[in-house]
Amino acid sequence: MEPPALNLVVPSTVINARKAKNYKLDFIIVGFKAGDWTNAIAVAEHLANFNKFRKAKLTGERLYQRYQNTINAVSMSYTSDKFLRRYATEVVQFFDQDDFRTEVLNILKALPESSKRSADTMLDVEAQEEEGALEELEKQESEPGKVSNSLLGTEMSVDMAVDSLANQATPTLLTYATIKTMMFERARALFVLYKDKKYISSQQRKLMSCGSSLILDLVDMAPGNDFRTLVSPQQWNALVQSFTNRYKIEESAWPAEVQERWRAATSKVSYADQFNGAKRYMHGLLKAALADTLRNEYELMLAILDTSKDISSSKSLQSASEDDYVFQIWLPIFKKLFSGTPIQLKIGETVNSESTEQKMLLFPGATNIIGFKTDMRFYYNVNENDILDLASVEASLPKSGQAKLLDDHAKLLREGKCNTAAIYRATGGTTGHSWILQISGLKCTLTTVSYSDYDLHVATSQDVITFPTSVNDFNNLNDVTKFLQVLHTFKNDLWTIAERIQKSSREEPQILGMQQAPSAISFFTPPKEDLPRAQFPDINNQILHSGTDVSPLRT
Repeated sequence: MEPPALNLVVPSTVINARKAKNYKLDFIIVGFKAGDWTNAIAVAEHLANFNKFRKAKLTGERLYQRYQNTINAVSMSYTSDKFLRRYATEVVQFFDQDDFRTEVLNILKALPESSKRSADTMLDVEAQEEEGALEELEKQESEPGKVSNSLLGTEMSVDMAVDSLANQATPTLLTYATIKTMMFERARALFVLYKDKKYISSQQRKLMSCGSSLILDLVDMAPGNDFRTLVSPQQWNALVQSFTNRYKIEESAWPAEVQERWRAATSKVSYADQFNGAKRYMHGLLKAALADTLRNEYELMLAILDTSKDISSSKSLQSASEDDYVFQIWLPIFKKLFSGTPIQLKIGETVNSESTEQKMLLFPGATNIIGFKTDMRFYYNVNENDILDLASVEASLPKSGQAKLLDDHAKLLREGKCNTAAIYRATGGTTGHSWILQISGLKCTLTTVSYSDYDLHVATSQDVITFPTSVNDFNNLNDVTKFLQVLHTFKNDLWTIAERIQKSSREEPQILGMQQAPSAISFFTPPKEDLPRAQFPDINNQILHSGTDVSPLRT
C-alpha cells in the first residue's frame, strides 16, 4: 500500500504545543511536519529525539504505539484543520501495515547514539510547569526553521538539519532562486546524513544527487517523490503544468501514405494468421522501387513486426536478461529508426566525455576520473574530435526493484543535464534540451531535460510507450499507432538538434556567446567503498540567487 497523498495539506504543516494541549494530544506530535508522518526514517528519528527530549526510556514499540495513537486522535478530534484531519484518517489506515511499523522500529534500533540529541543539554520538560514548556515550544514554532537553544542545547545534530529545513514556511512566490535554494539546501542536509552513513531512502538519494545538481524532477508523479515536499500541492501542480506545457516536444508530422500502410499492415495481424499476413504485406511493399526515406519507414515497420512475432512465439521472456531486452528487442528498432540519419548509437556501458569533465570539476587534481556509464547513447559526430550526446538510455528488467529504477532515473537526469549543457553551448543557446530514455523490459519512458535559465534544469515527461507483442496489441490501432508516432517524434527531434549543432559549428565563434549559459556542476554518487570520498557540489551555492525576481509560473 502506497502512503496517502497529502492533497490539500501543506507538507510543512505542524501541530503546535497550544493546539496539542487544547485537543488533548500527546506532545509526541508537536512540531512534526505532516509531510513526514509516513516517512519511516523521519518518524524513527523524531521518536528517538522525543525520547531524549523527555528523558524517557521508552522502548521503540511503546514510542511507536504512542505516535500511532496520537495520529489516530488527530483523525478523530482535530477540527481545527479538516484537511489535516482527513489526511490523518488515511495515515491511520496506512499504519495498519506491519511493514511500515517494522521498518520504523528497525531504523530506530540502528540509529547510533551520536545521531540523537544529547539529553544532557536539554531541559527536563516533565519537571517543568506545563505552561513553561508550552511557552518554549510555541516560541520555537513562531520562528520557522529555528530551534530553541534552551530546549535543544547549542549543537544541532544531522537529523535536525533535515527537520529544521523542512519546517521552513513554503514561499508564497516561487522564483528560480527559491526553487534552486530549496532543492540545494534539502540536498545538502541529506548529504550530511548520507556521508554519516545514515539511512536515506531511494527517493531522498535522488533528491540529494539531483537537487544538489540544480535539476528539478517533474517526471516522477509518485506521492513519494521528495521533490513534491519542497512546495505546496498547488504549487507542485502549477510547476508541472507550466514546465510540461513549455517543454512539450511537438508531435512530428507523419506522412499520410506511411500511416495508411501501417494501418493496413496491423489490420492483417490476426489470431488465425498471427504476424505472417502482415509480414507478407510489408515484404510486398519493399519489392517496389522506393525513395530511401520511404524504404526506411517500411523496414522499420517490418522490424517491429519481426520482433513482435519473435516475442509472442517465445516462452523465454520470463527468463530474459537485461541484455536480451536491449539487444534483441529495442536495439534493432532504434537502428532501423535512425537509419539514414546522422545520429549514431553507442551501446554497452560507455562514457560521455562531458560527464567526465563535469566530474573532474568536483574532484580537482584527481586522476583516472570516469564519468557516468550508460547502457546506450545517441550521439552526433560534429567532426573527428567533437562528439555530442543527444540522448542517454538506461535499461533494466521489468521486475527491477524501486531502488534500482530510482537510482537509474537519478543517474539519467544528471547525464541528461550534462548533455543539455553541451548542446546549449554548441548551438549558441538555440537548443536547450536533450532526451533520456528509461527502459524497463518492454516499457520505455521518454523524458527531456531542459535548461530553463538561471542555472535550473527541468525534467519533464514526453511519453511512455510499450512494445507491442501480441495480436491483442496490434488489434488496438490507437496504441500501435502511438508507439510508432512517438518513435518518429523522438527521431525527428534528435535530427533537428543535430542540424542546429552543425549549423552553429559553421558560424562565427562570437555568436556562440551567452549571458546565462548553464554552469552548475553535477553530483556524482561514489561506489559504496568510496563513500568517504563523496563531495558535495558546494560551488553551486554561488549561483542559487540568480533569478530572484523571476518566477517560472509567470506567463
